[in-house]
Amino acid sequence: MKRFVVCSGKVNRFGYRCLPEGIMLTHYIKNPVLLGMHKSQMLSIGKVINFRIDTEGEAEGMLTAEPEFDMDDPVAAEYARKYEKGYINACSMGHDPIETSDDLSLVLPGQTLATVTKTELLEISMTNIPGDRDAVGLTLDATTGGDLSRLPAIESKIINDNKNSTMDNTTVSKLLGLPETSSDTEITQAITSLQLQAKNANEEKVNALMQLGKTKGIITDENLPNYKQLAFADYGSISAIIEKSEPANPTKEVVTPAAQLSIKDQLKDASGEKKTIPGTLTYDQLSKENPDELLRIKNEDPALYSKLSAEHTKGLKTFK
Repeated sequence: MKRFVVCSGKVNRFGYRCLPEGIMLTHYIKNPVLLGMHKSQMLSIGKVINFRIDTEGEAEGMLTAEPEFDMDDPVAAEYARKYEKGYINACSMGHDPIETSDDLSLVLPGQTLATVTKTELLEISMTNIPGDRDAVGLTLDATTGGDLSRLPAIESKIINDNKNSTMDNTTVSKLLGLPETSSDTEITQAITSLQLQAKNANEEKVNALMQLGKTKGIITDENLPNYKQLAFADYGSISAIIEKSEPANPTKEVVTPAAQLSIKDQLKDASGEKKTIPGTLTYDQLSKENPDELLRIKNEDPALYSKLSAEHTKGLKTFK
């Protein structure tokens, strides 16, 4: 019986892809059912054997196998006849994703959902309309109805479709410093590389700022996550605060008016509930003494956050 592709590793019609080498076969080969149209409530029409990842030919890098039909079953025999005569060519695997990744180096043109890097093979079906354009149908666990919400969307989508671009490949190639004859794949790889470089540079910049904050005694292990999130969202303001701050001096006590309440006290009423931020509080004070509250304002009251940030940028000392 001729082999078929179980998983091509390419982007399917649902917007994600599975890595062939990440498909777990251990449990499946103990019960290698071949179904018809993912009807798990029906009896198997055969089994699937001799799995391998091809190393050459048109299926290079793909997971392939051989179907073996139960010829004593009239339904299975009919599937076999249609498969042998070419009336049905596609198979589809039902699987249960275990690990996914939004790593841009794994993203292919047209991909909108995360790459499935590890998944458990549950069943393989003969099907009329496959999800994969290489006649390989890829579905999630057939018992869940293919719940794509289980796969996260990738943060950066690589657009390599001319209908979504105002520039042709020649222009894009020139801008990227590539030969004018560069292929879609080469352009996508160049864009992916630039995106990764930008992402890594931004992370290095923020990490360096966090280290400076730790050195000055402003940032602790406890408030680091909030400071880091604020820095990614508003690097300029957080950078200015940390860089202008003097190193912490345990022997130097900051004297404030006796009537002046701490920021935490000002932000709570007698019942302990949060209340409206007083007019005397500033972005600078909050970022230094209560970054948790500044993060809450950013998430729950964007208008107030923008106003505080804007006045901080102008160098104002108080918020009115």
